[in-house]
Amino acid sequence: MKSIYRTAYVLLFTFLLLFSGGCTDTVEADHSSSSSAPPLASSGDTGEGSLTILASFQREDGSPLTEQSIRLSAGDKSAEYPLDEWGELRVSGLPRKMTLEVTVLDKESGPLGTITISFSEGTVIDASTDQEGAGYVVVKEDTEAVDLLFVLCDDGSIQCDLDLGRDIA
Repeated sequence: MKSIYRTAYVLLFTFLLLFSGGCTDTVEADHSSSSSAPPLASSGDTGEGSLTILASFQREDGSPLTEQSIRLSAGDKSAEYPLDEWGELRVSGLPRKMTLEVTVLDKESGPLGTITISFSEGTVIDASTDQEGAGYVVVKEDTEAVDLLFVLCDDGSIQCDLDLGRDIA
C-alpha cells in the first residue's frame, strides 16, 4: 500500500514541477541588430499587456529571407515591414490575444506564402503549426516578447515555431 501512495506522490510532484516551475523561462534577447517596426496595434493596445514579436524568417534550406518584406494583417489593419539583412523583424505593441495573418512578399509585393496565427494566453510559451497549415502561439500572462521562427517552404506554406536558436542575453 505504501508503494501506491509513494507513486501517487511522485506523480503529483512531477505534475507540479512541470506545470508550475519547469516551463517558467521568459524569452529575452539582445535584438539591437534586428529592425524595429512600428506597432500594428492601435494606441489603446500598446503599453502594459502588449506583446512584442521578434521574428526570424528563413527558407527551408536555412538561409535567411533578406530581400523580402512581410505583411502583417490583424482584423481591418494591415502593414508591410521590410526584413533586415538577417531576415529578422521586430513588431511591438501587439495584443496578446489575436489572429494575425503573416504573408511573405517578394520584391514586387507579390505573396510568396501566408500563414494565419492564433495568439492566446496559457501556462507555457509555445508555437506550432498544425497539419492544415494554421499557426498557434501561446504566451504566458507575464511574457513581454516571444521569439518566433518562420520557415517559407518550397510549396509556399509557412511553418511557425519558437526560435530556440536565437542567442538569449
